[in-house]
Amino acid sequence: MEDEIMDARIKWRYLIEKDMNILSSIKKWILLFFVILLISQLLIPYFIKDFNLPQFIFILMLLVLGISQYIFHKNFLLLKVLLPILFLFLCIFIILQIDLLLSAGVIIAILTNFLLAIIIHYVPFYIITRNSEMDQLKFKEFFSHFNIKLFCAFFVSPDYSLSSVYKKVLNKREKCEHSFPKDKDEYCIQCLENSRYRLKYFIVMSNWINLIAVILLMIFFLFNEINRFNHSFIVFFMTFITFHIISRVLEISYAFYNDVVKVKSKYFKNNGPEKINENRFFNYWRGSALRRPERISLAIHSYGEIIFLFTILYFLINVFFGKNSCEYTNLQGFFDMCTATGVDSLTNSTEFEFTAYPNLFQYLLYSASVTFFNFSFPTGGVPFAWHIAHVVQVFMSIILIVLSFALYISWTDKMTKDEIQEFMLLKQHEELEEKKYEKRVVSERIERKTKIKEDLVNEENNLIEIEKKIEEVKNKYKE
Repeated sequence: MEDEIMDARIKWRYLIEKDMNILSSIKKWILLFFVILLISQLLIPYFIKDFNLPQFIFILMLLVLGISQYIFHKNFLLLKVLLPILFLFLCIFIILQIDLLLSAGVIIAILTNFLLAIIIHYVPFYIITRNSEMDQLKFKEFFSHFNIKLFCAFFVSPDYSLSSVYKKVLNKREKCEHSFPKDKDEYCIQCLENSRYRLKYFIVMSNWINLIAVILLMIFFLFNEINRFNHSFIVFFMTFITFHIISRVLEISYAFYNDVVKVKSKYFKNNGPEKINENRFFNYWRGSALRRPERISLAIHSYGEIIFLFTILYFLINVFFGKNSCEYTNLQGFFDMCTATGVDSLTNSTEFEFTAYPNLFQYLLYSASVTFFNFSFPTGGVPFAWHIAHVVQVFMSIILIVLSFALYISWTDKMTKDEIQEFMLLKQHEELEEKKYEKRVVSERIERKTKIKEDLVNEENNLIEIEKKIEEVKNKYKE
């Protein structure tokens, strides 16, 4: 019975791993595209003056990526991930061409954040449940897991609230009727392992999609000259990125802090009449099946996401202040925004004139330096919002590096006999499926060749019949 449960889980994990490989390829291609664009933005202006990338190239890039990957992989997952995000960007771009009121821009920004959080967390939930044959996880169960705490948290951090609810739905364990050793809640190891792997894949895919979304946002700002947009556009993105950072910071800090601080253990006791299975004890029991390398990878992805998010925030802070940024002494010429025009005869101070918005790459360098422990605090001459962003980014750096990385590197991550067995069986199943695929391809080729041979034989027979008829006609008229 225990082997049957493991075999079913291995088949389900194989399907999930295939989808995760596709999602990983999306992430890598978009990141590579972003790096190429960033380098081109830095180098090409040295050879071509007034060079600007067209606005909608990044939209075309998404369509080409999604369609080409679908053609190669024949999987709608790519389009289901990319098209909703693409559609969201297009709607934002069209709406913000209209000069909206200040309050309307703020409301649209907050609603867009809610919609983005729903898309980001629903995609992995959908992938997991559509491939699962072990559990019948209904979407209608989603709303029953909302409580007052998560409902209130939704309006402050929709990412934390939605991820918590989806985790509760995925963690809903099937009714355990097995005779294996069980914990105090009457669940055996295999039933708990099913929910642990569901949570693992949900956490990893949510992390990846969040990183993909923020990279696309960085690409959006690379392609557009922000000073050409109206005030409502700037207000929208300033509100959007601020609210999104609050939402993500709360979710990331809560998740990693709990992972570091909370240590659980599990004891499985055999209460059945037979004593074939022994009692088992697990120290450092985790709610998900994430291993040490995967946890380090999640921290690195979150680290990169924080750098990109605060890059956009620092950029928009200066954009929001616009031409008045030159009055802040620490920003004068700091990002080549202001040029000295002369000296005021009354105050004997240098006068600056706003010339242009700075390059996004310069903010990326500043954000990366803050994240990599450049804690020098700007004491004066910068907007107050800059101070707050700096402190929050330093706080997140401490959470991710000092706490998480330090623990994960020193964490002993030994696999149990069951985990080793399941890992080997999963790899053997992958090899088996590859062989089946190769066999299917060869069979199709043989069928095609056989059909071609049959068609050739039929054509030869048809030619023979036609030649016979021709001879019959010739003979008839000769007579």
